[in-house]
Amino acid sequence: MRGRRKQSLQIKKLKGNPSKERLEDLERAAEGTASPAVQPIHIEMPSFLTSARAREIFARTIRDYAASRIARRPDAIAYGRWAFYVDKWVDIAAQIDALVYETKSKHGTLMRKHPALGAIADL
Repeated sequence: MRGRRKQSLQIKKLKGNPSKERLEDLERAAEGTASPAVQPIHIEMPSFLTSARAREIFARTIRDYAASRIARRPDAIAYGRWAFYVDKWVDIAAQIDALVYETKSKHGTLMRKHPALGAIADL
């Protein structure tokens, strides 16, 4: 073990708490009892999410991020916009069977970009 030996909780309480550690959590850890579970917050789904897939994407993302305490209530609109655009991207990507297609003209055979690729770029 490197560094200084850890002080007992009793000595820490006598000296004060300059590091602002939560002594209750340290006591529970020393006793082997679990700390109380953090309740995940409830975040309302934005009203502009109308498709079932976008709502499912939003629900899964918020469920994972809220449990990790990453997502907060003010972030709901941003996650909603992200879910909306992911849904649109999946719709457009399903339409594309090949990235390019061939056209014949009097100048020869031309390779052209699929028009849906422009729609993806515009998202």
